[in-house]
Amino acid sequence: MRKKITIGIYVDEEEVRKAKEIGLNISKISENALKEVIEKILSSNLREVAGPLGFEPRISGSAGQRPNPC
Repeated sequence: MRKKITIGIYVDEEEVRKAKEIGLNISKISENALKEVIEKILSSNLREVAGPLGFEPRISGSAGQRPNPC
């Protein structure tokens, strides 16, 4: 088993309450979702997926950079 670390994430309070109420393991669900997203991005090289998922991809050079909306 790999070493686990503690991180902080922001999740809606009501959703956390519901998850705990029905006995869901939020850490395991989060880890599995993260693994799935990483695999999709790495296997498909889908950099455009990054925006809708809530993070900015690392892109070197100017090719493929997102325009600054400001």
